[in-house]
Order: sequence, then C-alpha cells, then structure tokens
Amino acid sequence: MAGYIIIKHQVFGDIPDEDVLKQLDNSEGVPKYKIFEIKRDIISMDHIQDFDSQSFRIYQQDMMEKEIKPFIDDHPDYKVLYFGTASIPLAMHFGYCFGSWKPVEVYLLHRERMTWKWFGDSTEELPATSQWMQESFAGPIDVIYKVEATYPINDEEIREVVTTPAKTISLALDTTGKDVFRIPEQLQAFAYQFSLGLDAVATNLPGADKIHLIASVPVGLAFLMGTKINPNVTRPVSVYQFSRTRHPHYEPVLILQETPLTEKIITEEEARFIQTLRAGLSQHLENQVAGFAAIKREQAEKQGRSLQWIEDALPDGQYPDIKAGYWKYLPALAGTILPNATLSASTELAEEGFFVSESDQWQISDRFLFNIMTRLGQDTPKIMRALRMFIFHEALHIQQGLTNYTASGIGRFPRILEEADYVADVWAMIHEYAFSKAYHRSEAADAKKFFGEMIEIACRTMWAFDDLEPNPNQMQVRRVNRYLIWYWNSLQIEDRQCQSLEDIIEVLALKPLIEIRGLDIRAEAQRTLYRLDGFRQGQLELAYLDPRTRIERNANAAGLQIEDIVRGFRERNGERISQQLKTFHHQIRAV
Repeated sequence: MAGYIIIKHQVFGDIPDEDVLKQLDNSEGVPKYKIFEIKRDIISMDHIQDFDSQSFRIYQQDMMEKEIKPFIDDHPDYKVLYFGTASIPLAMHFGYCFGSWKPVEVYLLHRERMTWKWFGDSTEELPATSQWMQESFAGPIDVIYKVEATYPINDEEIREVVTTPAKTISLALDTTGKDVFRIPEQLQAFAYQFSLGLDAVATNLPGADKIHLIASVPVGLAFLMGTKINPNVTRPVSVYQFSRTRHPHYEPVLILQETPLTEKIITEEEARFIQTLRAGLSQHLENQVAGFAAIKREQAEKQGRSLQWIEDALPDGQYPDIKAGYWKYLPALAGTILPNATLSASTELAEEGFFVSESDQWQISDRFLFNIMTRLGQDTPKIMRALRMFIFHEALHIQQGLTNYTASGIGRFPRILEEADYVADVWAMIHEYAFSKAYHRSEAADAKKFFGEMIEIACRTMWAFDDLEPNPNQMQVRRVNRYLIWYWNSLQIEDRQCQSLEDIIEVLALKPLIEIRGLDIRAEAQRTLYRLDGFRQGQLELAYLDPRTRIERNANAAGLQIEDIVRGFRERNGERISQQLKTFHHQIRAV
C-alpha cells in the first residue's frame, strides 16, 4: 500500500488522530498518510436545530474541491478512509460530493465500545426488507424514501413535514440498532440496496419532482448512501434532520443536487465602475451629505432652540402623527454623526460590508457596492440614492445604540430589530426627501411619486443581500416582515386616498402590522427563520391590524393566493409578493 488519505468529518465530536491511525496496516512499518480535517466548532446533538448546515455544506464542498480531490488526483494509489461524527444530511452531502469515482473504506464508531474497530465475521449478513413502488406513474409527484437502520421511523412524524402528495418507498433492516453493522461488507450491501430504491424511482416515477429522504442510519453509512446518488439520473434529494428537542422532529435542511448561492465574481468592467462610484461617493458624502447635515446644525444654532427632527427635516408642515410616541425622541440630522462623515479609502474593517469608526469615518466594501448593483444595475443616480438612504439609516442606528460592536447576535431579537429598522427606514426616507428637495428639487416635486420610487429602491437594495442567502427555502422572520411592511406601505401611498405629503407622513407614522401564518419557524446560527417550504397550503393566512384596531384576516379567496407570496420570497421576487398584497389590500378596502 502506497499510503492512506484519512478524512475526519467532525461535527458532533472530535476524532483524535491516534484513534484513526490505529486502523492503518503497519505490518511493513509506519505507512505514509495524509489527514484531512473537515471541522469547525464541535456542537451538541441537542443543539442541532441551531446549526447552520448550509454554511457547513459550502465549507465542506470547498474542502473537497480545493484540497481533498486535488490530493487524491496526485496520489491515485493511496487508499481513502472515512471517519465521521457529522450529521446525516452533511455526511450524505459529502458522500454525494465524493461520488463513486474512488473507492472509500468507511469506518463506524461503535457506540458501546467507543472504538472505530470492526468486530464481526466476514460471512455475516444483515437481512433487510425493501418496499418499492408497485406500479409506474408518469405524472409529477414527490417521493418519500424512508431508510431505517438504527431505529424505526414514525410515519405520523413524516406526515407532519411532508404535506405534498407523495408515494412512499422504504428500506429497513429486519433488526435495527445502533451497532448492528459489524463489518464493512454489510455497509456496502445496504448502500447498494439503497441505490436500488433510487433506480426504482427513476424507472417507475420519471416525473417525480423531489425525493424526501428520511433516514436513521450511522454516519458512515450516510456517506456511502450519498456516493450512490447520480446527479444526472436521480431526482432532487431533500435530506431531513432529526431533532428530539424540536417539533416537528424532522426538518429538511439540504437538497443534495442544489448548488448554494455564492458570491458572484466581480468582472474587470464592474470593478472599474465600482471604483468610479467610490470616488463619486467620497465627494458626495463629504461635500453634500455631511454638508447638508452641517447646514442643519448651523440653522439650529442660529435659532437658539432645538426643533423636533421632523420640523427640522420638513419645516413647512405640521405632521402631528409623527410627533408622538417614540418618534418624538429621534434626533435631528445635526445630532447624528453625519456632519463629520467621511469615506475611508480603506475597507480593511468592512468585513460585514461596512464599518463606521469612532471618528465617523465610513468604510464600505466593493462587495457591498456590487450587491446593490446586482438589483439596481449601473444606474449611478439610483445607486447614490440607495447609498444615501443606507447611510441615513445606519447613522440613526448608531444613535439607537446599534453599532458594529453591538450588532453581534442581534438577529435573535427579531421584534426589537424589526421596530428599530422601521424607525430608521422612515427617518432615512424622510431625510432623503428633504435632501432631494435641497439638491434635486425637480425629482422631489411630486411627493407621492418620489416616495413610491424611493420605497422601490429600498426594497431592491434589501433583495440584493437576501440574494446571497445560500438556502432559498428559508428567510429571517424580521426580513420577511420588513418586506411585508414596505410593500404594504407602498400600496397605501399608491392608494388614491393618499394625495399629499401630509397623507404620506401619516401613513409612515404608523408601522403596518401585517403577518403571514402557516410557516414553520426555526432558530439557526443566532437567527430566527421562516421555512419557505414544507407548509400546508390550507394553513396559510394573512392578517392585518388596521388603524381602527380592527383585525382583518384572509385565506385564499377572491384572487388572493398566499402561497404565491411564499413563492415570491423563495424566488426573491418582490413583484409577486406585491401583487398578492395588492389583492389583500383591495379586499380590505372594499370591506
């Protein structure tokens, strides 16, 4: 044997080097070997519901493509060994990345003896029973594939999460258990049986949309099962994670054939445009935005009294609705960091897209600018408006106590962040209107049109960042609510009853309370998320608390298709969401 390639796939527990090295044949002296560690933080199985499987999926796929596969190509005579303490979905995904092009010897951790050593006789067999479909069906349908080796799976629990019409196939050991596999041949035989189920689906259900794979198997067997999935033949396989502390206990976390969204490469032309944009932004921020704030500060000093922020921004109106509640405590523009704002040439600290220093210097990354370009195109005036609103928004967040240093884990407070974001959004839009009246008077001549276009730019800017979410089937609760709020505000401003600037400010002063029901909620990596798949259509509803404190709630009726709103979030399609909300808005207005 020329040498060994050892893969340690670690999520739930560390695998010491000495434990795996014991499995090598050293009859001819110390063998050559190379160990690859696929590992981030070790977590408890009780916290699997908080684990970011999508991020780990990208990480292990990169490891496979950039490090492991090139080493295997350079050492074709090395034997590959797999040791895993990963989750079932991640083990399957890694096996899928590996494919069938290279044999792999898989080891299992014996749960009772806590060793990777095999204990069986090569002649032992493990009887298994399979149930494939009995007839062919050409139409579109989902397939539930139930695989049982370590413990039986409850059919009722499956029906809680797979609500679409589906045919069920199954493969099960006649006797399940944690340590039933005693030799590698038994693993290989069971993995082969698993592949026959996939073949049966391809042959008898050619129109199948998706295979819902719910498996209770050892980690190493999950890896082998993943190697049996042919990307050119097998329908998309959605792998479910079990958690005893969550209800429902099963949750789809990975679609094996799905390629997660990753950051696009910035072309040379785009890079040149970004640099031109950056140069313009530097002058704009320091001369116009900071200059506008400085002028407001000078005016306040001359008057000898401090005005409410709305009086300072829009001095020609009354706007009583936005002078009450928490609105009255917001600072005027001059009371923020903006009079001293400058743009740094450095982006060293802008890992999250931007950073604001204690000297009021802004760092904005090229990737941040590129993200905005993805939705707004190379339209410099729109991009500048988007950036101004962003700068206004973040300047108020700093006054609210939300800075680069305090934002860690803030996603775990979705209601607080939703309120803070709404206040900052409104404050930013009103100041963008005031700024445009000073510097782009013709654009601000029609207030109704201006606010409608401003909300559209704001929503497109928000989508630019949600486009990068690696799992399109989930979205943060606060992000979903933020879109619902602003598409609803857009409809209220578009309504014929909203005519004047006073009407617009009255709309903005009352944050819409609109909510969608019927989506499962989960916590992951310090975020609270809606699942955008696996819902029951009949349970979807929209509810709205109107200013008269009357609760309006509608399911699908009179043209309203709430599943289209969910589909809009999955597809990152604001037009689809807005269209259905418009139907709901007209239904309420009619009442």
